[in-house]
Parts: sequence; C-alpha cells; structure tokens
Amino acid sequence: MRALKIAVCALAASTVSQIAVAPAHAEDNTNVWTCWDVGGAPPDPVGDRLGHALTYNQVVCRIESGPLAGGLATGDMSWEWDGPTSKALTFRLIVRKPGASAVLRGTSGGMTLIMTDGKRTGVTGSGRYDYVLTTGSWAPLAGKSETWTYKGIGPLDFSIEGKLE
Repeated sequence: MRALKIAVCALAASTVSQIAVAPAHAEDNTNVWTCWDVGGAPPDPVGDRLGHALTYNQVVCRIESGPLAGGLATGDMSWEWDGPTSKALTFRLIVRKPGASAVLRGTSGGMTLIMTDGKRTGVTGSGRYDYVLTTGSWAPLAGKSETWTYKGIGPLDFSIEGKLE
C-alpha cells in the first residue's frame, strides 16, 4: 500500500514536468508511456550458473499520447536473467481512464542492461503485447497487437513507445 501511495504521489508530482517534455508523434498509432517501477523482489538466483536469476516487478504508467492517451496503467512482470540480458516470462497491464479499459498481455520481450566500466548505466528492451480485453472508447483495439521499445530514464523510471500493428 505504501508503494502505491508513493507511486501516486510521484505520478502527480511529475505530471506537469512530463507533459512539458512529452514527445510529439505524427502517427496516431504510437502510444508513449512514462512508467515507474513501484515494487518487486530483489533478483532471485536460480543457482545453476552465475548470473542466472529471476525477477518480479510491479509498475505504474501514464500514457502520454497515442490511442491510449490519458490512461493510467498498473501491471506486473517477471523476467529470467542470464547476466545482463533477460526475457519476459509474464507481462500484463491493466489500463484505465474514464469511459475505457484495456487489458494487455505480453507475448514476447527482453531487456539488456547497458554496462560501463562494470556498472549499470542504462537499460533498453523491446517486445510485443496483445490487447486481450478492451471496453468503451478503446473497444476498437480488441484483438490488436503492439510492439514496444523500452528505455530507462532513471533508477526506477522508464519510457515505452508502443506501435500498433
């Protein structure tokens, strides 16, 4: 509960500054997300080899532009890491705004840590998710898929750009 309160406060505090710097996209089929990692467990070593671990995290996101603009998302993901690279094991998001809801399920994904002099300096990733449930003004998105790219922008925040297929 404390993590959710912190996430809501961070979301409210950053709204003005993020809106001022949100990139403009000519394509109406590109969703731009600003997200915060709000909880999860430390990496859990699998034990079969060095660097093989499982992680789980929870996120809160605000969709800045695109078909889901104005939505607030909550979600969770689990990852299998092999050194600095990972693949998504589970990935699901629920997006809401007045008059619309969407449930997204990840079908593929991966991330790579960017290392400089043995220290993590960033993270990138990409993947795909499907719209498995949509209601209200988002109903036309039912059955569609979206490819996404991930970019770390701080220790616990990141951006996602998703393009409808």
